[in-house]
Amino acid sequence: MDTARRPVGLTTPRPIYKIAQEISTLWRTVEYSARPFLDAMRLMERIHDNVDDTPGRAIVAGFLDHANNWRGRDAQRIKAELRSKL
Repeated sequence: MDTARRPVGLTTPRPIYKIAQEISTLWRTVEYSARPFLDAMRLMERIHDNVDDTPGRAIVAGFLDHANNWRGRDAQRIKAELRSKL
């Protein structure tokens, strides 16, 4: 029996900096109020990481609060992924 095999359906959560990279690629004109949060997210791996003494949860929540004008399928998918981390 191969115990090293991972069960089907289990995946490692994507690091927040990877999500931030994707957002930067897809959302070409990031709202000025969302930009500081996105920049901070580029320095985070997990939701528990702090950036300049700001909790990661506050950074992600701040981004979501200021990203209301970002719409579309990709925006919905990525925002849902970020909300699931909160």
